[in-house]
Amino acid sequence: MHRGWSRGDVLTLLSLIVAIITFATPEVRRCIGWEAGGCTFSTSQSPANVSPLSSTFSHSLSSPTIIPSAQPTPPTVSPSLFPSPTVFSSPTRPYIAQLTPEKLANAEYCEDLLCQDSDRTIWLSHGVYRSDIHPEAFTQLLDGTVSFGDLNNDGIPDAVVVLGYSGGGSGFLIRLIVILNDGGKPKHLTGTILGDRVSVKSTSIESGQILVELDGRLDMLQPQPVQCDECLVLQTYELKNSQLVLVSRKILQK
Repeated sequence: MHRGWSRGDVLTLLSLIVAIITFATPEVRRCIGWEAGGCTFSTSQSPANVSPLSSTFSHSLSSPTIIPSAQPTPPTVSPSLFPSPTVFSSPTRPYIAQLTPEKLANAEYCEDLLCQDSDRTIWLSHGVYRSDIHPEAFTQLLDGTVSFGDLNNDGIPDAVVVLGYSGGGSGFLIRLIVILNDGGKPKHLTGTILGDRVSVKSTSIESGQILVELDGRLDMLQPQPVQCDECLVLQTYELKNSQLVLVSRKILQK
């Protein structure tokens, strides 16, 4: 059974209403309909002048404040960790392809040492040339005798090779040939005779000079023949006026 309002209940309700009227701000009274004007809250009041109840209503009924999402701050990168690339200046001389042993083994050579007759040439194929007229005759690039280095002071490596020629008999003429780098292609410049059936141990180019190491047995084709089975002969050549000149000869012990 529903019990009616007692006198105590009525007094408690009246006390609560009086407390709300007493502590409510004008904004709250307008919002709940006690005063005209609707729900408008002043945000100009300092926190010290706002009653606890007004502050509660102000926070619960005011429009929400939109807080922009925080953007990540880019990390600071020290310039020293990523140095600028080094820019190299382009060379003033155009690129020139280098001579290679393969190019020299498949190149055109003059039949005469000084290459004065450009019409008399032979072509090596894989280091060998055989005559169509005299099949027994051949010219061969000797293994281990190719060297590279600048010989005409243009800063581009040239080459020297040793060719052996046989006319079909017992002789085997050994020739030292100078090859210039002509735009990346081998060009026979000049040469000299090292001897008949001499053994060439090595060749090299140092400071523009050509060094040829031979076995100690040299034949009579040399202007100063040497006969020493236990010796090595080191001959040094220089290129002068487009011709090879012998500048020194040393006898070395094996």
